[in-house]
Amino acid sequence: MPPRPAVRTQRTVASSPYQRIARELREEISAGRLLPGDRIPAIAKLAAIHGVSIGTAHRALASLSAEGSVKVVPGRGATVVEPE
Repeated sequence: MPPRPAVRTQRTVASSPYQRIARELREEISAGRLLPGDRIPAIAKLAAIHGVSIGTAHRALASLSAEGSVKVVPGRGATVVEPE
């Protein structure tokens, strides 16, 4: 058996599934395919589209919400906001 590497390999943050989903949604917003007021698919649908868990899809939306790209209203979903 080959020896283990001395340094653990770690995925970069940019390759995390939630970061990938957030990046794709951010690109859709930047390109004008998602306009202010447009609804983002529900978390369960995002999870199914991207083949990830609901928690991962939720984390992607939480990331976009924290940066001010989308507004999330519990029970109503997420919408794209006007850029400031």
